Formats: sequence, structure tokens, C-alpha cells
Amino acid sequence: MINGTNYATTDLFLIASFDLASLAESLVHSGLLPYYVGPYVGPYQDGSWSARFAIGGDRHQEPDLDIASLLTVMEALPKPSRALWEACILREFDIAYNCTAQSEDLQQQLSAATLTRIAALGASIRITLYPWTETEASDAAIQILKKDKSIKKHLGKFNGSGFPDSPSLEEVKVTIYGTKGHVRVHCLMELNQQEKWTVKEIKSIEKLPLPPS
Repeated sequence: MINGTNYATTDLFLIASFDLASLAESLVHSGLLPYYVGPYVGPYQDGSWSARFAIGGDRHQEPDLDIASLLTVMEALPKPSRALWEACILREFDIAYNCTAQSEDLQQQLSAATLTRIAALGASIRITLYPWTETEASDAAIQILKKDKSIKKHLGKFNGSGFPDSPSLEEVKVTIYGTKGHVRVHCLMELNQQEKWTVKEIKSIEKLPLPPS
């Protein structure tokens, strides 16, 4: 269970009026992990495309260094990919925190250098707070799934990080990182008689390649 307020991760979120597959391929080649690339799913579905990415490997305790890593990838894009980046309708760094009702004050900052780089790329910042009731099932899923034999054969040795792709009490999608590769799992959760979350059903397992070294 999550105690207090904790920094979770920073995602790169894009929306464009065109197919983002080409730009996504370039970003994945540069080491980013794709959560989703496809038609935009949201309140105003107008034929747009969207994509969401995260950095590979362990995350830092604060967002500044994670965003700096994402910025380094964006700044190094080849000209054709950079043109696609600049043509996106939305270029956003989504900073996520997990919270409980008993959270104490948490102060974190983005450096002036990071903010300057974000502005230079024409990107924006969003802050997302996930209540513990939404993240508790995902956290339990990560701890259970990393020991599952059908997942360990793809994962290798668990490297100490895992991230919920969707905040939900019962239907959970999580990405787990390991030494052999990364695995995205879609599963159903349920509370047992001891009020602890258990995995009811694994609906799908998708193996993601390790980013190039």
C-alpha cells in the first residue's frame, strides 16, 4: 500500500492529426517505452492520433531528472522525426504522483534549465494525482505478477521497478521491468476475504523489447 505522497513517473504524451507510428518508431529506437500508439481515445474523438511513452529502466525520486532524460531524446531526434514532433497538436510531460488521504507536504521542483528546455521544444506540463484507492490494486498486481512463472520467463530478473499503466480498482494494466525485457500485463483483480488484492485472471501478456544500449 502507498503511504503518503510519492512521485510515480513522468510520461510523454502526444496528440497529432496524423499517424504517429513513424515518430513512435524513432522514439522507441532512442530508448523510450511505448504505452500506447493509435487513434486518440478521449472526450473529443475527431480522428486524431495519440501516443504515450516513458523512459526505460528505473525512475528517479523526483521528476526533474526523468524529464531531462526525455528531453535529451527529443533534442536528438533526426530532422524528419523532429518535424513530426513539431507538427503535433499536443506535446506534454505528464508528471504523476500517488497519494493517500494522510499525505504530508511534499515539495519537488523543476530546475530552470529543465523548464527552459521544455519551453524550447514547445512542450507543456501536466500534473496528475492518483488517489491510493486507484493505485492500490495496481501496486498489488506488480508485486504478484513479478513472481508469476509465465511472466518471469519473459522478464528475467525483476529489476526493482514496475509502473501501473491505468489506475483502476479491478481491471489493471501494468508494465513490469526486468533484465531480459519489459512486460505489459492486462489482468483482473479482486479482494479476498482478508481484504487483500489478488490476481483473478491474466487477460494478456505483451513482451516489450529492451531499449538499445
